Amino acid sequence: LVALQRDNLEIGNVAPQDVSKQLPAWSILTSAYLFRDADHLNAFFAGPLGAEMKQMAEEQLKVKILAPVFFGGYAEIIDRFEPEEVLARLGSQHITGFFAVPTHFHALLSASAAALGASRKAPLKAVISNAAALPQAMKERLVAHFGPGLLHETYGSTEAGIVSNLRPPDQLRKLQCVGQPFPCTEVELRRRDGGVCNADEVGELFSRSPYLFNGYWERPQETAESFRDGWVTVGDLARRDAEGYLYIV
Repeated sequence: LVALQRDNLEIGNVAPQDVSKQLPAWSILTSAYLFRDADHLNAFFAGPLGAEMKQMAEEQLKVKILAPVFFGGYAEIIDRFEPEEVLARLGSQHITGFFAVPTHFHALLSASAAALGASRKAPLKAVISNAAALPQAMKERLVAHFGPGLLHETYGSTEAGIVSNLRPPDQLRKLQCVGQPFPCTEVELRRRDGGVCNADEVGELFSRSPYLFNGYWERPQETAESFRDGWVTVGDLARRDAEGYLYIV
């Protein structure tokens, strides 16, 4: 897994036939790349390299859609995100899993009373939030609407994958928390001198797991700064309570 950063791409200078020779098989754009320079991003996707990246993204989407199908389920696809349409689908189709970001949840909870009422019948087994912090007040509204035992909030990064998960039983018990380390994931909070933090002491979050990226494409210095003896950091600060639950600060 390779993450692409902003300054290492020459826009429009790569011929289509050469793209496959220069790009890895799987690449992800980091948030810094996406949001630092909108003009740069638009120009990039208008060029031949951007076209190749779009195709790669489409292939990744196919994998995500086919995964539930492979295990005997199905994936519901709609043309665009319309809150009331999503709520209607949740209430009328046999959808058992729903993944969204906090912006989506805010829009859903702002829908009409009728739309919200229809979705209360949804046979959901899991509701997953990711990609941004989920405010505690919104967690409480989601639990009240969809019911207890469903909501997961995951924390992670492009570089480290999913790092932690706040599971359903802890949503209302652990406030403003991102949970415990994800399966197969180790987490350390370190001081400036490299020592491991004590409980409730704030430190830089490092993780080690099978989900780590390989590095930034053609950026060896930035890659070296992210890795410390097999552990990855993106600079986030966190604390861990006495029960082992993590809080991003």
